[in-house]
Amino acid sequence: MDKIIINKNTITNLIIFLLLVLTFVFPLSVNGIPSTLYEVIADVLLLLFALILWIRGKKPAYKNLIVFFVLLYLFWATIIAIDGSNGDLKFGYARTICIIVTLLLFANNFSFCSDLRYYKKIIDFLVLGIVLINIISLLNLININSLLSNYYTQYLQYITDYQFTIRKPIMTFGVHNIASFVYEGLLLVSYYWYTKFGEKKHIIYTIIFLALLMMLRCSTSIAYLLFDVIIIVYYQTRSPRKLILTIIGFTALIFIAFQFDLIDVYRDILGQQTNGWISRYSNGIQTIFAENIDAIRKYPIGTGFSIAAHENGLYGADSGFIINFTIGKIVYFICFYALLIKKVNSFCKKKFISYIFIGYILIMELGFVTFLYYKTISFIIVLFSILCCTESNRYS
Repeated sequence: MDKIIINKNTITNLIIFLLLVLTFVFPLSVNGIPSTLYEVIADVLLLLFALILWIRGKKPAYKNLIVFFVLLYLFWATIIAIDGSNGDLKFGYARTICIIVTLLLFANNFSFCSDLRYYKKIIDFLVLGIVLINIISLLNLININSLLSNYYTQYLQYITDYQFTIRKPIMTFGVHNIASFVYEGLLLVSYYWYTKFGEKKHIIYTIIFLALLMMLRCSTSIAYLLFDVIIIVYYQTRSPRKLILTIIGFTALIFIAFQFDLIDVYRDILGQQTNGWISRYSNGIQTIFAENIDAIRKYPIGTGFSIAAHENGLYGADSGFIINFTIGKIVYFICFYALLIKKVNSFCKKKFISYIFIGYILIMELGFVTFLYYKTISFIIVLFSILCCTESNRYS
């Protein structure tokens, strides 16, 4: 019996480690040019890990039945869309893999759980690595930014180079919104552990990630900062002493923000029309997502797994909500987010914790296709596993 438990933990630990490698270490580009080969390898590995987790986990029949019919629906939508697109659409292999991986994740109760001490060691190591790499990057020691730009450009190299130039701690994520997503996830885990176990180092980790989010200076990081203020104030109001310390801490952060002109920067970001959420959901509906709106009107049940066959065609980024609606119209949209919410609720004993993690993901969906990119999917699986293990409070 002991041997079986050890084997299960070994497999779990290995999968979590490899998912973290995909999130933090796996390269994105060669000489600053995004690599299709790397993306294919990462997607295949992610599918393999998802299948292993699905096979090992509990699989409620009704969830798998829903997933089966959703996949059939999307394949049907794909055939109709490609057939009627006059060559404007083609089958998207990477998109198909990401959707299958996500639905497998939602269909699995994720019953496996590693030793919580393993996760705590992982977070300790990640915090140390993130701090060191970002310090070296901000100071551009040993020409590290050139190395990161060559191997971790997400879209276009000049975008990544510019973000390093203006001293954004994007590390190996290529762009600020993905870095915001990862830092916020680690912040939520750290603060959750602090409230649950009372270890002082976790409040230090929380402060570190708050500082990194402030330095990222983008719509996503600003939204997460406001989100964190609400969460932290809610928890700290339970104790007058903690509330006073929280007020002092936030006052210090605001002072630092003014010293580095961050308040003015944030105001400019939220008010500008050239990028960010404002442009996406106001004029962007008729510009950035114009082809998507046409596709929604043209294809009766969505575009399915298909993607644009040419440049300046169907847009596939910057809003999970719009892209998911484009993929499968109202049927897929409702099934997708209902399964997501059900998934989080399935292993959260406290509703408030589940609301926090659902909010965390939905904020990212406002500005990114969270479940159509292997790095964010990999990181979400890790977070789900940590949350599951923390909720069961298992020390083996």
